[in-house]
Amino acid sequence: MATYNKADDDVVVYSENPSVMDLQIIKKTRKTFLRNGDKALVIDNDGAVAGTLGAVFIEQKEVDTEQFIKLYAGGIDELADLSGAGFKLFKLVYKLMLEKPNSDIVVLDFNALKIEQRWKWARTTFISGVNELLSKKILFKHYATNNYFYNVKLFFNGDRISVVKQYRLKQTDMFDEQELLS
Repeated sequence: MATYNKADDDVVVYSENPSVMDLQIIKKTRKTFLRNGDKALVIDNDGAVAGTLGAVFIEQKEVDTEQFIKLYAGGIDELADLSGAGFKLFKLVYKLMLEKPNSDIVVLDFNALKIEQRWKWARTTFISGVNELLSKKILFKHYATNNYFYNVKLFFNGDRISVVKQYRLKQTDMFDEQELLS
């Protein structure tokens, strides 16, 4: 599936998207939902299990494409610790992906993107962003020039996302040791 690019020996090129090889879909059904208009409460009945969400309060809010991309890219930025160049390129790739559903390939041609006024930063920022997304396995180089697979595990091609902050109840001693001994 993978071969080495002769022009740049440290970049692996692929004929098929490597991120789809080991996908696992996990389906949970033990949740309780309560909805009132654009607000909802979801209780994960496995909430006692470490790593699950517990109770989630949700409020739906409609945003435009730019805000949607900014929110999603911000989440990926937090997880992947992207540089400024990587973050800018991720936002562009995400926008291009949303415009072309049912595809896992994105074309990143600096000159074409500049002409189409889709990229306003320098070539060095573009190249740095591409290299960072490759090194962090957010993108994979396709053997065709300027073509990249995006990592399907990191790109969501839908119309809703949730930004969740989790709060945990601080575990304190319920009884003072003195009370237990008396």
